[in-house]
Amino acid sequence: MSASPSTTTPVRTGILCLAAGAAVFSMFDALNKSMSETLPLVQRLWVYYLAFAAVMALAVWRRGERGAWRSARPGLQVVRALVLVVETGLFAASLRYIQLADMQAVAAASPLFVLALSAPALGEPVARRAWIAVGLGFVGVLIVVRPGLREFNLGYALVLIGAALWALYQIMLRIVGRHDPPATTALWTAAAGAASLSLVGPFFWAWPDATGWLMLAGLAVCGTLGHVLYSYAFRLAPAATLQPFGYLNLVFAIGWGWLIFGQLPDLWTVAGAALVVIAGIVALRE
Repeated sequence: MSASPSTTTPVRTGILCLAAGAAVFSMFDALNKSMSETLPLVQRLWVYYLAFAAVMALAVWRRGERGAWRSARPGLQVVRALVLVVETGLFAASLRYIQLADMQAVAAASPLFVLALSAPALGEPVARRAWIAVGLGFVGVLIVVRPGLREFNLGYALVLIGAALWALYQIMLRIVGRHDPPATTALWTAAAGAASLSLVGPFFWAWPDATGWLMLAGLAVCGTLGHVLYSYAFRLAPAATLQPFGYLNLVFAIGWGWLIFGQLPDLWTVAGAALVVIAGIVALRE
């Protein structure tokens, strides 16, 4: 029996929002890579988080959700937000050393880290086939990184640490989700990140030229718009339906990498990334 149009239309719109969000977030990464030699990382993160916090505060105010500031677990919310700041910084920092496609290929293993951590951290059962998928996914990461077969590249190490932190962030997100509504969590994510970076941002400020200002504005817009699009996507469609489309980040990373930097991944990266994606989809369906 086919789904009714009233059901399929929001799901399709959700998938389109997720795809658009993936394209925008990939451009966010491309802008970070473009500025990696000219503007400090902390400055870039600070500008992005200030814009993100402003948009979230405005959204909460317009909805009349004044109570969104009140959290049942404020300490955990702050720690979770700081983990996200560091994770975002590590991914951005890695782009100084590696291609966009390589970064996304390794970062695609993040859901596998979540699966591996969910059993000890949340007590969630993990099926045997899911554990096999995790193993295959990490084999895919090894194919991309190829340790011992080429010179050590700091970029891959930064992405791997970032992927582990992203998994920790997701685990903490599930925990705070038992106590706080999504609006509270999103607001604390933006506000705590902006506040923490405001403590150090002025010490890393380098005055940009006109092009730098435009790129910083683009970074803020892309990062914030990406969050908004992802938020709409998960409101309109089930998470299980959307998860496989999350790997569009890798597709757009290859596209932006070619169009902007003239870079294409080698066959080893493509093969490893394919294995990571297949493993991730299998694991998510278990």
